[in-house]
Amino acid sequence: MAGVKPDALSRLSATDLRRYNGLLLFGPNWDLVQRLKTIVVQNLLDGIDGAEIVRLATSDVESEPGRLLEELQGISLFASFKIVVLESVSQVAQRECIAAASLGWQDAFLVLTSGDLKKSSPLRKEYEASPGLLAVVCYEQSAQELALVVRNRLAGFGITSSPDVCLAVVEGVAGNAALLESEVDKLVNYAGQYGQLTLEQVEAVCTVSRSSSFDRVVDLAFGGQVEGALAGLRELHSEGAAASGSLIALCNHLLMISEMVNAAGDPRRAEAVVKEWRPPVFWKRQPVIADHVRRLHKVDVTSLIDALSSATATARKSHQIEWPVLERVVLALASRLR
Repeated sequence: MAGVKPDALSRLSATDLRRYNGLLLFGPNWDLVQRLKTIVVQNLLDGIDGAEIVRLATSDVESEPGRLLEELQGISLFASFKIVVLESVSQVAQRECIAAASLGWQDAFLVLTSGDLKKSSPLRKEYEASPGLLAVVCYEQSAQELALVVRNRLAGFGITSSPDVCLAVVEGVAGNAALLESEVDKLVNYAGQYGQLTLEQVEAVCTVSRSSSFDRVVDLAFGGQVEGALAGLRELHSEGAAASGSLIALCNHLLMISEMVNAAGDPRRAEAVVKEWRPPVFWKRQPVIADHVRRLHKVDVTSLIDALSSATATARKSHQIEWPVLERVVLALASRLR
């Protein structure tokens, strides 16, 4: 069955899902594929008494023809309903899935995950054409699409919100869909008593401000803005943040940018590499990250990684010297990338 949107799928109850025999989740957004798989499986477990999960490896299905159908049609000694999960379906396993779909099954639900599948893919065509099967393609989601997800989720709990407020929630987590879920859950618990979500409530409840501050310090340091980066560190220090958080953020960012530098080869390809990067970079941060890639092309990346690793090891020896070490690292990094 074609045309099912990811947001609509996440709202289907176990009763809704039992109208179908299986689900194919596929597309370039692997993070969304995994999140939807988790939601669907949990909804089935919560809504069906005596349900159990059976996880099959692709290698098992490949090496034992008929194993998948046997599992779907077989009767469990310990459960009244089976949720069979098969992830990262290979070409060989896809043929087994198609064969099983042609024969059908009862008292079981099959969950398949895959990467991007062309419209000509036999498995995709089978699931999109069959009224008893669901096919959901998971594309990269824009900020506006994520904001709509937030708004629909809030509406499900009777909470009204404006598009601007929902977009503020999305931008606060820099488009991180996994973090977005936890933030929305907190907002539901807080705003449920009021029936409306405001920007002030978002700012009061969400814990994104500190992570945003970490990001700001990282961006300023990698942008060669010495004074701004040091001022950001002082602000974090005054808020009681741990220096280790900034050190980890700097290390992770440096490693990611160095990988992008190697992938780009030429600084003129920075924008293209960032845009195509996986996991995807939030669209609003792409120009900033591309600038970091261009700047790192001009310096010895290996020496920067060694210096930051050494500083992190030094800071771990004593919490009392974490902040002085961090300040020296940021000062040296920003000065090199001016």
